[in-house]
Amino acid sequence: MFEKALNSNADYIFLDLEDSVSPNDKLSARANIIKALNEINWREKGKTISVRINSLDTHYMYRDLVNIIEQ
Repeated sequence: MFEKALNSNADYIFLDLEDSVSPNDKLSARANIIKALNEINWREKGKTISVRINSLDTHYMYRDLVNIIEQ
């Protein structure tokens, strides 16, 4: 999906960790997003990236924020 988004005509790419990700896939989705942020040159293709973290009232939110910012 990342390559498809990268090569699309979209100006903005939203990487979602919240509603579109089942609880069983939260950890792997976070790892995939971190990898995509580090390895894909979104700016070269003129893309603006937004990461939608889990809701503030969930236990996933803290790790989403810390892991993504640290990477």
